[in-house]
Amino acid sequence: MLVVPTQFAPVPVAPPWPGGNLNRLMGPGAYIEPIKRLSIFSPEEFEIFVLQWVEGHVSQKYSEVQWRGGAGDKGRDVVGWLNHSNSPVRECDIYQCKHYDTPVTPEDIWKELAKVCYFSFIGDYPIPNNYYIVTCKGVGNSLQDLIDKPSNLKKELIDKWDKKCVGKVGKNIPGKLVGPLKDWVDNFDFSIVKTLSPSRLITEHSNTRFHPYVFGITVKARPTPITPPANIDDKKEVRYIKCILEAYGEHANIKPFKIESFSAYPMLKKHFENSRISFYSVETLKEFVRDNFPDNSHFDSLLTDFERGTFHSFCRPCNTGFERMINVCDSAVQLAVDSSILKPQLTPDDRAGMCHHLVNEGRIQSWVQNGR
Repeated sequence: MLVVPTQFAPVPVAPPWPGGNLNRLMGPGAYIEPIKRLSIFSPEEFEIFVLQWVEGHVSQKYSEVQWRGGAGDKGRDVVGWLNHSNSPVRECDIYQCKHYDTPVTPEDIWKELAKVCYFSFIGDYPIPNNYYIVTCKGVGNSLQDLIDKPSNLKKELIDKWDKKCVGKVGKNIPGKLVGPLKDWVDNFDFSIVKTLSPSRLITEHSNTRFHPYVFGITVKARPTPITPPANIDDKKEVRYIKCILEAYGEHANIKPFKIESFSAYPMLKKHFENSRISFYSVETLKEFVRDNFPDNSHFDSLLTDFERGTFHSFCRPCNTGFERMINVCDSAVQLAVDSSILKPQLTPDDRAGMCHHLVNEGRIQSWVQNGR
């Protein structure tokens, strides 16, 4: 479950980036490499990006994900809770986002580490299992050396506390690191502090549904159209071919109309061959979608466009199912699908083939009867 504070807009789906990388199918020239694009995000956009990564890549380990960035975040931009709020002892991971023009240095994180120590000390939240420093430019060598040796990181934080952290963590933080708070920091396990590299974030973000909306995609070429096999594919073709032969039978007054009947009807044979070419052209389009998009939603949406856009042609009075099929395929060839990202890829064969895929999907039950 994704929970967002009221001061932020909900982000259950990827919000668009103004001037974003959305012309995915427009050819080369407009595409910006993700690692470069990461650096031109605003700090808030970078937090959204990290939130998307958590929600899309690692959310299965969390019962709840929260976006807590902004004023009063207490050192928590994104929080992943491992158990529910009614659990006796809650566990969490914290993701602290740093969108800087240069690699993050120790000076950039002292007050953030102090926040984790202080607010866990006063009980505002538990010590996290993992505290991730998430960056767009990586961390510098000096900081990584300290993270690699947690005892040195602790020593440096204690040495820097009075100068770097007092007055920058919370109104009630003691003026000196003494007493119980000092003991708390002394016993704090700084091995929980880890980094997440920009390259890892991008690689793993690419497996989420958000990635194309944020970064666009490099489009692989559409495959060469599949040539229909000599024998009808029992798994792919039976349903739409059954409906085509039924329409031929009504047209020719032959029931049942079989493949062998084509010898006396060369025009119907040619129509049948073209119908299979159209069907397999759409199979190629589906392969293109699988290669270039994270899910099948764009194809499903396009198929729905053809279902709705050809509905009135299907309902138009006609003498035979064959005539109805011709009317629907004709209207499909002329149908405007301007809202589909797949429009530039569509061929006339695809458009007719979509009608046969509507049959295969069960959205058209029959050409002969009222099959919708």
